[in-house]
Amino acid sequence: MSSSYHKGQVYEYVSNDPSVIGGVQPRPQPQYSRTQRLGLVRILLLSLGTVVIVAVATFLGFVWWGAIDSVNEGDRPNSQILRRILGPGWLLRFITISSLLYRVVAGAQAAVATEMIASLFLEGNGCLLPDLARLSLTRCQTAGPFQLAFAAPRQLYDSANIFTSGLLACLLIASVVTQFTSTILLTDLSAARFINDPTVRNVTFGFKYPSREDTESSTNIFNPYAGVDYWTSRPSAYLRFAEASAPPFQGDGVYDTGAIARAFLPFTNSTQRVTLRRYDGPATVIDARVICVRPRLSIRAINLTDLSMLSLSGSVSMSGGYDGLDTSYSTPSSFACIVDVGKVGDIPLQQRISLCPMDSTSAFIQGGVRPDLSSYTKAYLLINATSGFENWRDNGVGGIKPVAILEKDRTQSQKTWQSFALNGAPDTGIDATLCFANPIPWNYRISATSSQDGFEPTLQWNITTGTYRSNAVRSLLGSTLAPIPSLERGLLKLASPANWSAVDASAVFNTPDTINYVWTALRTGSYNVSLSLSQRENGDDLPLLVPHRAHVGLFQEILAHTDSNAAVKANCMQQVRYAPTEASQKFLHVLQPEFAIPPRTTLQFLYNTDNPSWQTEKKAALPSRRTAQMKALLQRDKEASLPDRNEASLGMIVNILRRIEGKIDDSKPHDSHPTEHRSIAAALRPFNPRSPANSSEVLGVPSFLRHETIDSPAAPTDPNPAISFSAHQVLFWPAIQSSLPESVKLMCQMQGGTYSTRLEASRPKLPHAASVDISSDWLSKLSIATLKQLSDVYFTTFNLANPILDQKTYFQRTLGVAIDGNFGICIESCIVLAVMALGSMGQKALQEAGFAGTPASSPYVGQDAEMPGLDFFNEARKRFGFLMCEQDLQACQFYLLSGLFYAEALRPIDWWAMLSKASACSAYFWNNLSRDRDEWMLDMQSRLFWITSMFEAVLSQELNLPPSNSLHLEEHIALPKFISAQDIASFGSFRYPGDDPFFHYHFLSQLAHRLILTRARNSLFHFNPTADYPPEPVEDELIRQLEQWRERLPPMLQFDPKSPLTQAESPSDALVTAWLHARYFVARYHIGRPLLHRALERPASLTEGHLRKCRDAISAVLAWASVIQVTDTMRSCNPLKFFVCSQ
Repeated sequence: MSSSYHKGQVYEYVSNDPSVIGGVQPRPQPQYSRTQRLGLVRILLLSLGTVVIVAVATFLGFVWWGAIDSVNEGDRPNSQILRRILGPGWLLRFITISSLLYRVVAGAQAAVATEMIASLFLEGNGCLLPDLARLSLTRCQTAGPFQLAFAAPRQLYDSANIFTSGLLACLLIASVVTQFTSTILLTDLSAARFINDPTVRNVTFGFKYPSREDTESSTNIFNPYAGVDYWTSRPSAYLRFAEASAPPFQGDGVYDTGAIARAFLPFTNSTQRVTLRRYDGPATVIDARVICVRPRLSIRAINLTDLSMLSLSGSVSMSGGYDGLDTSYSTPSSFACIVDVGKVGDIPLQQRISLCPMDSTSAFIQGGVRPDLSSYTKAYLLINATSGFENWRDNGVGGIKPVAILEKDRTQSQKTWQSFALNGAPDTGIDATLCFANPIPWNYRISATSSQDGFEPTLQWNITTGTYRSNAVRSLLGSTLAPIPSLERGLLKLASPANWSAVDASAVFNTPDTINYVWTALRTGSYNVSLSLSQRENGDDLPLLVPHRAHVGLFQEILAHTDSNAAVKANCMQQVRYAPTEASQKFLHVLQPEFAIPPRTTLQFLYNTDNPSWQTEKKAALPSRRTAQMKALLQRDKEASLPDRNEASLGMIVNILRRIEGKIDDSKPHDSHPTEHRSIAAALRPFNPRSPANSSEVLGVPSFLRHETIDSPAAPTDPNPAISFSAHQVLFWPAIQSSLPESVKLMCQMQGGTYSTRLEASRPKLPHAASVDISSDWLSKLSIATLKQLSDVYFTTFNLANPILDQKTYFQRTLGVAIDGNFGICIESCIVLAVMALGSMGQKALQEAGFAGTPASSPYVGQDAEMPGLDFFNEARKRFGFLMCEQDLQACQFYLLSGLFYAEALRPIDWWAMLSKASACSAYFWNNLSRDRDEWMLDMQSRLFWITSMFEAVLSQELNLPPSNSLHLEEHIALPKFISAQDIASFGSFRYPGDDPFFHYHFLSQLAHRLILTRARNSLFHFNPTADYPPEPVEDELIRQLEQWRERLPPMLQFDPKSPLTQAESPSDALVTAWLHARYFVARYHIGRPLLHRALERPASLTEGHLRKCRDAISAVLAWASVIQVTDTMRSCNPLKFFVCSQ
């Protein structure tokens, strides 16, 4: 044995016993049992400690997995123990206590294990002599494994101790982890929600009905709702309620919403209302049922007031009986109503509807919440004026001679409406419907449940359009085209008792009677005082009540978003239906703190608590589809956007461009010589629409930058001339003029700043064919294959970037009509021939880029070889001469198609003429919206309007051409959604290439880019001979918004401006992707042009930062040159080729 090692199990001793032979013999080693070796305390610590650790782990596992299972909003913990832990918030306490108990027991067991490891070192393979004392003491008594942390490594000189040292290392790690048990567990907690157990508590729900005999009553008022005016105040929010409803019914001349009971929760706290899952207690219930019928209206007198209003008087009666209405006591009722007819040019466009309460009712609603109180039914006459004040006046109303207003033919009266028109003026008249409602607010004991959270949306104000956004509010109230169940709208499901009278709150809870006068808040002060449900100014002298614009805005939003065959009828009933709903919500909420009757109520809420998040994604159930949609509606109302996938994404592109005031208004340039409006600009002010061509106010440019600009050179007397936005007029910059040869200067002086417009106007017209025979034989010889081929080429080229036509409608309707009529005189023939002309140009473009083989040709040669498609275009022009007064959708499409042909022929003046006609067609449609319009028609007209708007912006900004006066409608026309025609059959899952959202996104990306260029034109292009220009904050903000436009493009349109553009592999690469790339550099150049102007005029005023921006602008031009080469591969399909260097 080495002297440096001590082996405890081998030792020597000297014996003094003479009987021992040899003097030395080993002492017999005592034998101990395992129990004696460990000791009773250690055995109990190891065994009972293990039981405690297992129990703690089991409890934590139960809590962890049970809590994870309860994270779904619709679930609740199955275990009563778990509910008691999570409900009062005991989870953190139990985790802390469990962790503490685990650490204490695990620490004690670690101490015992340390003693065992020390024994293994001593009595196993031996230890170093210096560590003998430490190991011996550790074997007897220790506080933990850390005492051996330094001694154990030295024992590794003997390889036999490796295993023992490994055990010690594991023990050390376990001991360290044990100290952080609570930290590790608490780190995994996250916010979660669960449903607690039902609780019972007092909930106050009403005013005590005053009694003269009750001298101790604290109620000293008879009607606490007196003086409360619902109509003239805005609801702060639309509160959650419980609803029980039956399906609506529609018959001949009648529309019944069905039985609808709505109960309002007596909670002032919004969180309680939203998270409530079960309620069993008192609540105010109203009957929201509305029945509208076609009345028998007899008009005795009609006159005009001087306030754009129509005064009507007469009588109304009902003919026949209707299910749900008791007409046994029906007698004619007289009425005298004021109808708000507005003006012809009112903006925004809206329905001119007024609500006229009747002083008596000719029928009573049967059934409902309280059949015994049907005598309280109220009747309302809803009157819609079909034309403005001017048309009524021009047709003699209000004059000396009486004017006859006649009932229209019964076939012209839609559903529940009775229609009248002036004699000789069929478009000027009224529509009327008679509606009945009997809300009867009363307090009952109700039972309501829900499986998900509710919503309490508010009307969001849109600063840009000056209107309310009501998507979420309309969904909450059920004012949607398709019925939505109450639970999916975030409401509670109300259990309808067989007899509501039996659950009267006063009888059930044995409480005093309560006041039920909420309905009086809806009255207008006196009977026969009409309400205007269209937007107009209010005034004390008005003979009718003008509600708060929130009510009017919501009503008009319902009209605009719930089109159906019933048209205005169903929407008017929505106004009557949700008026008591809003009023009851509002006043019960306001007066809740004053309620004094507190019965016992059973409640069940969804609570927020801390919850283990491990594997939550695997265990948590997804919210219902409708819940997700409601949340999306709330978010959309807060950010401003639209119902479907395209609108949401494209709204992101456009809406980020709707802010510029913040940074610009804080940095107004201090100019001692502000720009004066020139007389010509003032004269043209009425003709400067708020469009992409002239939209500084719409797009948010602050007032100090809203200067009118004229693209011609300013007069010499103007001290602060505008810098022309037209790239053609850079030639007239003073610094450029000084560098030109004298001969060029002389030409500039002779031609003037509008030289490009003058030269274009003096060009000869397009050549036409020698024959003027309309029935040209060569068209009849065209094969179907040729027509199909050229049509496909058009939709593969021109229609990608400018979706003028709906491909599905064209191939399944328009083309067939033209072929069947042998290309006769009809608008379909004109459209198809224009498509053939553009298809011929597109065929040439595909051949230029190497995407197609031999182009299709017509049997007639003529001028076709010189200008592809001219033969087709001439034939279209011949036929359209007989259709030049058409103003419908297809006429607008033909004008835009013709404009594209002129653009490709490098004839911008002719293009502008076509755009002006298309703009007139578009304005005609939007100013004369019909009731029977369908969603596809609205979407197509929106598409054509924005195409016209963008192209007019290019022409009016670059050339001296005035924009049309119809684009003032821009802020009222939504972006297109690219809806497919519903009345045309689809073939399975077949999709036309133009239906790809890729091209839809590209179209609106172009629109967003045009808005940025217009901002730059209206806010930067102003010259100041003394002060600094352009304003740097404006310039920086525009660059920032341009970068946002690029960064927030949909993923399929994203591009890196620093990466070189590769050669186009398909037509879309050249016509879509490359053009967005080029537009980015064009905008960078235009934003930097005013600073380049300053650099040439006053170079000494530039700083290092200015020079860097000038360098960026010039770099953008150089980068644009390489990008435009890709688009130039299809030169024959580039409508902007005349403006390619400027727009």
